[in-house]
Amino acid sequence: MISVHTLHYEFELENNRLHTSYDKDVPSVDIDAYLNQAKDIILERYDELVEKNRKWENHLRVLEVTNCKLKRIVKNEVYDIYQLPEDYYNYLRVGAMACSKKCTTPQNILTTDYTRKDALNESLKDPFRKPSWTFRRGIYNFISDGLQFYHNSQYDIKDLRLSYIKYLPNVASPSTCVGSRYVASDGVTVLTEDIHLNLPANSTLWRKIPRLAAYLFKRDTDSNYKVSIESYLFNESLGVN
Repeated sequence: MISVHTLHYEFELENNRLHTSYDKDVPSVDIDAYLNQAKDIILERYDELVEKNRKWENHLRVLEVTNCKLKRIVKNEVYDIYQLPEDYYNYLRVGAMACSKKCTTPQNILTTDYTRKDALNESLKDPFRKPSWTFRRGIYNFISDGLQFYHNSQYDIKDLRLSYIKYLPNVASPSTCVGSRYVASDGVTVLTEDIHLNLPANSTLWRKIPRLAAYLFKRDTDSNYKVSIESYLFNESLGVN
């Protein structure tokens, strides 16, 4: 766990480096907002960051949860629904072990394809994509209730595991505000306790969040600052090292 006060300190250091002419204190509530915006950008652009820069891939590995066994909450003749983890943000891959009516030892479903909801009916009719025990094949998508895995009674799923990117809740530092409280961005929730960043102290990713937050603040407050977010993220001298 990384203290939100540590994040504020790192933000101030980077802001002083980027924004040498800015001599005003940045309110704590604004720092929190920029930290959370930076955190969300990293989550949203996970795939792009991993694809474009190997160093980012190493930093982001701390967000990965691998082979998490899911609990089945619905079972019928067409599909099963599995409950997603509370910290689920986005999927990486799905693995399933299953049995047919004749087998006694669960076997690996070799092909598990994600299918968008609007293409599901077409995929279920496609002879090269529809669920098959012979070809050890299944289809899944995500719904509000969880992960929906289609088997069409070709086999019985005995074990389903999900590798995914975990969500990072927003940080907050009301203790550094007047009255030790402030109203969250939803305009309703009153925050009275500090919320820290759910990342291990020995990871390197957490340092990228206040650095990116300082860049976002600089971009918003200095009309002459023309560095794009892509340059900041992918230029090794700016965004990674």
